[in-house]
Amino acid sequence: MHRLALILALSLSACASTRLPNDCVPQAAQMVEGLRAQRIETRVLLISATPLRHAVAVYLYPTGKNTLWAWDADWKSIRLRAFYDQPESVARAWLRATRHAQQLTSAEYL
Repeated sequence: MHRLALILALSLSACASTRLPNDCVPQAAQMVEGLRAQRIETRVLLISATPLRHAVAVYLYPTGKNTLWAWDADWKSIRLRAFYDQPESVARAWLRATRHAQQLTSAEYL
């Protein structure tokens, strides 16, 4: 239930870098679906960093190489250096790579 509440709260707030408010969660989910169809390991990452709330698709490509990437509508795909299994590590790397100065408050995979 906690995860559903978090998704709802995120979808009701403006996303960080998308042109339309509230569209980062479905965009990230669509990207994850497309990558999974290609058998690429991927997840939706929810990032909260006051006042920022955002969702990005995080994936490992090429398969078997453990190269970590994150995708969102504005930044497209950017390479990250973080531990894929640690959402906070990935979120901090994304904040650094996209030059967001906000302090991370939480990060969670859907």
